[in-house]
Amino acid sequence: MEDENQPEPDFCTTILSRFSTSTDPQHHHLCSIISNISQSLKHLNHPLTPLAYLLATCTSLDKLLSSDPNPPPHHIHPLITIVCMVLPTISPAVIRKQNDCVSGLLTRVVMMMSHDDGVVVSGLKCVSHLLVVGHRTSWSHVSNCLFGVLLRFIADSRLKVVLFYTRTNYSRFNGS
Repeated sequence: MEDENQPEPDFCTTILSRFSTSTDPQHHHLCSIISNISQSLKHLNHPLTPLAYLLATCTSLDKLLSSDPNPPPHHIHPLITIVCMVLPTISPAVIRKQNDCVSGLLTRVVMMMSHDDGVVVSGLKCVSHLLVVGHRTSWSHVSNCLFGVLLRFIADSRLKVVLFYTRTNYSRFNGS
């Protein structure tokens, strides 16, 4: 049995151990971004928790989207990938508290970057996770925002997006 008092590894360390030996330039960019976020959190004396990484990444995404009406996908992709990877590590109760802020940002990202397959797929993974875990008592809130984003891409002809729907949403919404 694992020791429950043993701290979980830092999210940055997890990402670096997974991607730092890759030869893929996108993985190197991801490692650079997560390292910068980690250093910023340390510099500001914030705890290195998944929630801190989520909020710092969302802040970076928001600033990038606000400062540039057409941000390059290679700037957005590592940030949305970090959000996609950190969301499942955060408890559903905490996600529900942050749902409005995060769902609004994810909607902006997916809609603004709808021409980039990688950003769309990562964004839709986040949206579907928020729908499943961050459910609301008010169906109108869900249907007006997150569910509408998923529906917009349900008939998308891009292979990556179609594969996302068949692999991710089928299993999530059918409880498999």
